[in-house]
Amino acid sequence: MNIVSTAMNFIGPAIIDRIARSLGINSTLARAAVTTALPAIMAALSGKGSSTQGAGSILDMVRNKGENTLQNLEGIPGGADEEHHIEAGLRELDSVLGSGEMGPIMQTVSRFIGIEEQQSKSLFGVIGPVALGTLGQEVSRQNLDASGLSQMLSGQQANIAAALPDGFTDHVSGSRNFDAFRANLNSATRSTTGQTAPVPVKKSGGMLWPLLGFLALLAAGWYVFTNFMGDDEGPARTGQIPEQSGIDGRIISRIT
Repeated sequence: MNIVSTAMNFIGPAIIDRIARSLGINSTLARAAVTTALPAIMAALSGKGSSTQGAGSILDMVRNKGENTLQNLEGIPGGADEEHHIEAGLRELDSVLGSGEMGPIMQTVSRFIGIEEQQSKSLFGVIGPVALGTLGQEVSRQNLDASGLSQMLSGQQANIAAALPDGFTDHVSGSRNFDAFRANLNSATRSTTGQTAPVPVKKSGGMLWPLLGFLALLAAGWYVFTNFMGDDEGPARTGQIPEQSGIDGRIISRIT
């Protein structure tokens, strides 16, 4: 299960088009904003839920959310009560994460995507309930308590990080919950790297040197046999060098 992909399933093209019209931007920019803001909210929730106490605060907020929140999403952007829903969504995020926690994250989304901070704020008010509703749905489906929710959020860190734009994580400053997410992610990365088993180094030449020694000994024995234990009437003892064939086929004889 990928918590970001699960949440994005509730924000289809029609909803993105409505968000685009509501914010006064094109659909391509709206999609980029949504796909950045949603995992950013999940990152803050993951940081908050890294402790059982923090996960308990999230659990209290999302326990009664889920299908109702997610099913009513389509009517929020551009709807008659849009402003009311946006304010309610921002209050929920402030309530569960802490006042002022989302401000630095909204500002980073604005800079990365190229939208105004007010547009970013309105976007968070719309999709904040989607993040909370998705967690509520998983709490209900998996029957999670605070400890289980904390473990689930911890297990989703890599998926959340992968959904964020390159460099985004390093540019958020001033949010304790996002800082906790980043620290936990880095710690998990170091831990995974540290547990990698070293590749065994194969020692080469285990049988090579003994074999070379044996061949050298054999060659020495052959030399002694052929030069000192052969026929006494050989050329080495008569002082005569045998005839040799020259390069041009002539016979060359040298008599000492």
